[in-house]
Amino acid sequence: MAQFNDNDPKASGPLEAPFLKFYSAGTTNGQKVALLLELLGLKYILRPVDFRKTEENKQEWFLKINPNGKIPAILDVDSEGNTITLAESGALLLYLAEKYDVNHKYSYASTDPLHWEEVELLFFHASGLNPAQANLNWFRNNSPEDTKNIERFNDEVIRSYQILDDKLASNGSGFLVGDHVSLADLIALPHARVLSNSGIDVSQFKNLEKWVAKVSEIPEVKKALALL
Repeated sequence: MAQFNDNDPKASGPLEAPFLKFYSAGTTNGQKVALLLELLGLKYILRPVDFRKTEENKQEWFLKINPNGKIPAILDVDSEGNTITLAESGALLLYLAEKYDVNHKYSYASTDPLHWEEVELLFFHASGLNPAQANLNWFRNNSPEDTKNIERFNDEVIRSYQILDDKLASNGSGFLVGDHVSLADLIALPHARVLSNSGIDVSQFKNLEKWVAKVSEIPEVKKALALL
């Protein structure tokens, strides 16, 4: 059988293919990929990456997995030793769904119009909501005197979550897209769960509160959130 060595200093040696290795940490970005891995019931190797004390994400072996030096990332090796390394949580969700969610239990087929609604929300989150929430947290924690930027990002976060709240209200299924959990839910849930940490009053988003509670009760979701 084919073997592959990712030069992980904490590994005992090369791994026997096929295998899926997931490099992550206890962050919201890491959680969203863990959610899909658990929902799909995939067998994978979880490699916690210490990006605070030892900065493993900046070490040479990890930069070969993701040159951008960030988690999450995956290494997917098939039975013949063909490898795919991939990073960026939105890209990881799309890749894992395309390859492993063949029955579209947690995504929508590319031929389904709901697929593009799902993709739209992935990009909405990655390009707007997530950066705004991250910036709000940064300024609140590191530059509390900068009220102009705090107000700017606070307003943008509220505006973005109001869009999600309205989306949930109009859809009526309890999910952001269609009638089941999809990538649109998975990419947003970890951030929505900690929205109050950003100083936002979450009670103004009634539909969002119900959605967080509902999706968080799914057994596989509970397991993923406990892992990271």
